[in-house]
Parts: sequence; C-alpha cells; structure tokens
Amino acid sequence: MSTQSDIFSLRSVSQAGSSAEFAELCNTLYESELKILAESSLDDTRALKRRLGSIGHYVRRAAQALLVAAHRPDNPLQFDVQNACWLSRQRPRPPIPKLSPTAWLQKHAQLAMPLPVWERLPMQQGAIESIRLDTVDEIDITGERIHLNQSGWFEFSGMHESANDERSLQLLRPDKASMVAACAGHRWGPAGRLAPHPLSLRELLLTTTVSWGGFNEVQRLPF
Repeated sequence: MSTQSDIFSLRSVSQAGSSAEFAELCNTLYESELKILAESSLDDTRALKRRLGSIGHYVRRAAQALLVAAHRPDNPLQFDVQNACWLSRQRPRPPIPKLSPTAWLQKHAQLAMPLPVWERLPMQQGAIESIRLDTVDEIDITGERIHLNQSGWFEFSGMHESANDERSLQLLRPDKASMVAACAGHRWGPAGRLAPHPLSLRELLLTTTVSWGGFNEVQRLPF
C-alpha cells in the first residue's frame, strides 16, 4: 500500500512546477480524500482497503495534471495550490449560453470530452444552481443523444432524458464563461452568489482535460 511519503515522489516535475508545489498539492489532495473516506458509509473492509491503496496513485496523477494545466498560457483560471482549487471572479448569475448545443455537438462531440452541465436543486434544498463538468462516455449519432458519465442521457438540444423532482439538469454548449464557472465550483442561490463548492478529485482531474482554445477537443493528460 502507498504511504504518504510515496505520494510526494515524482521522477520529474519540471513540466508541472516546483517540487515544493507538487508536495504541497499532494498533501492537500491526500487529506481531502481521507476526509471523504472517513465521512463515507463504506462498510466493506476490502473495498476500503482498495480505496486506501489507490489514493496515492490518483493523488500523484491529479497533482501532476493540475500543475501542468495551471501553467498553460491559455488557461484563464488561477490555481490555488494550498487549497487545491481553481479561482476566478464569479458572475452575479449562472452564465447560461444562449445558443443551443445541438449544432456544436453534431460537429464536435467525442468520447472523454468534458462538457458543462447546469444543475438546480429543488426548493427544499435551497434551489441552489451550479455548473458542473461531466465527461462523454457514449454518443448516439443517429438518435442525436449523448451520455455523460455522472449525469446520464441528454438530447443534443441539451434536454435531460430522465427528468425528476430531485434536480433539474441541462447540458450546455461549452464556452469560456460556463467552463470557468464549472472549474471554479461556482454556485448561486435565489439571492445571488454563494461560496464555491470544493471539487472532488475526479472533478479536479476532469478540469485538466479542458481545451481552452475552443473546447472542441480533449486536452491530453501529461502521463
């Protein structure tokens, strides 16, 4: 099983920033994942051991990818190494693109592509709105549908195929404003801006696959 000291070893961090940045970021991510595990309801001892055994691997990869992404000249976000989060000025309201994603998806949709999804929780949960990143894992060209890993099936128009009372979902056409909001964890309530929500390790890694030059391709990970 990986130990915390193992996490801080990387053959080369020349492309990802300094070794001090890498070590600090690994420590922050490691602590965050341990907190999530401690608060989870995972009762299976074997499953818990597998999760613990894989943390080092995923933390190292995420830290490397995040620092590489932070140093890309076309990235409009600032990265806070100490808190492992992306920073950007938050808009007063959610930046929902006016254009339908239909034509864009017909031309550019591809597997593993990160896309923005608008989410609104029901009134009982505060009617909180956010834009989250999700990734394409299946495309139905004939039916003009697209499946996202966490959110399920959407029509190319952006409409979610499994509407329910728990939350409202809409697939957005990617643009700079919506992708920045998703990467920075921006949230809004009925009265306006709320404090950003922390991104999971999976979501943070997904932010590093955003191609800021036009969003029409998947940024390759540096490993």
